[in-house]
Amino acid sequence: MQSICQTSTTGTKGGTESIKQLLSYLNHSKIENVTNEKVSHIHDYVETVKQSAEVKDRYMTIGEMLDASKAEGLELGIERGRLGFWNKLNKGVKSSCC
Repeated sequence: MQSICQTSTTGTKGGTESIKQLLSYLNHSKIENVTNEKVSHIHDYVETVKQSAEVKDRYMTIGEMLDASKAEGLELGIERGRLGFWNKLNKGVKSSCC
């Protein structure tokens, strides 16, 4: 029995050819990376799930999540800045920004 030590989808050491093909597909789940029948079955399932309306509505890429987090953080920062400005103004302290 061969032992496998594969830590990522881009690793090059260890594993059978089937494992390498599967990991390659998982790294980029596109039809172009389907190299055998087992990976083809997985790809069919992935495509079915991607087409599901329920999944489509909730699916977000990591980039989209980061963009949403940045926008939320920016809004929060602006709001905190406004609150800080008005708090200083209400206390009779001049703001250093204006």
